[in-house]
Amino acid sequence: MKYKLKQLLSAAFILPLVACSSVKTYALEDYEINMDFKNDSFKIMQLTDIHLGVEIDNVKEMNQIKKYVDNNNPDLIIITGDSFLDANKSIVKYFFSMFDSFEVPFAFTYGNHDLQGTYNSEFIHETISKCKYAKYVDYPDDNLFGRTNYYINLNKNNNTLYRLYIIDSNSYKFQTIDYSYDIIHDDQLEHIKKINAKNPCFGLSFFHIPLVEYQETYDRYIKGEVSGQGENREQSWPGYVNNDALKKLYEANIRASFVGHDHINYSDVVYDKFDEDFILSYGVKATTAIYSDDDIIGCKMITLSSSNIGISLSNIEAKFYDYSV
Repeated sequence: MKYKLKQLLSAAFILPLVACSSVKTYALEDYEINMDFKNDSFKIMQLTDIHLGVEIDNVKEMNQIKKYVDNNNPDLIIITGDSFLDANKSIVKYFFSMFDSFEVPFAFTYGNHDLQGTYNSEFIHETISKCKYAKYVDYPDDNLFGRTNYYINLNKNNNTLYRLYIIDSNSYKFQTIDYSYDIIHDDQLEHIKKINAKNPCFGLSFFHIPLVEYQETYDRYIKGEVSGQGENREQSWPGYVNNDALKKLYEANIRASFVGHDHINYSDVVYDKFDEDFILSYGVKATTAIYSDDDIIGCKMITLSSSNIGISLSNIEAKFYDYSV
């Protein structure tokens, strides 16, 4: 089930990016964040589709998220888009102040709804940049499509064990009076290729809108043709065209992608058409806002090992929480 854009809010709330007077080219290192892999394992919490807005009980939803954080003790939280819908500046400030109060490092990227409110991307950028615990890089004046194209190196003993790519899968492709969802653009994929070429490393990618391969691979999982876990209760709603993004991510040493967007899907399935497997994973919708199924609200936990570099289905767990408790 996907709501039409016009059912959610008027097009007047779709605000353009603030125009930049000039465009700059930044070094690859300017998009880099480094974190220590302190223990034998590193726990990532993926949160997605939070959807704070003026018609939502935002305090209730953020208190629920605090429960996830307290119960799972993550080393890093990665927010994969649609944190807002029909929000205002006060809600944006509240959202980031709450995450900062958890005292856990957190990364952020955009979904298709995040700029449908009474603010713009500059305001989000300014607000998150003030957060003590934000692991975030963006350059409003850079020459890359999208708003977040950065990466986090997880390091131990002067070696990068894993690289986490935080990618903007953008929002809409408007076609006359209708629209489709956008994609990760070619220049973004070339940017990722260059990062890996300079220092190859096992990679995971985090963005919002699923790739076209999500649906076909889940269909094969249901038929017993590939490995997987979890369930999809609605069809995938990918970007408008296949620009070989999955292949390009794989060629950059990325072996899993974690998305949101489709609120009642939480599967992890193995794409097996490359020499090595690639996991296509849906996050768990974090709140009840907009539409959801009450029995699959929560977060996804990803546990990485320092002694066995890689990822498998056993490293990924969907965690569900009862709002009534």
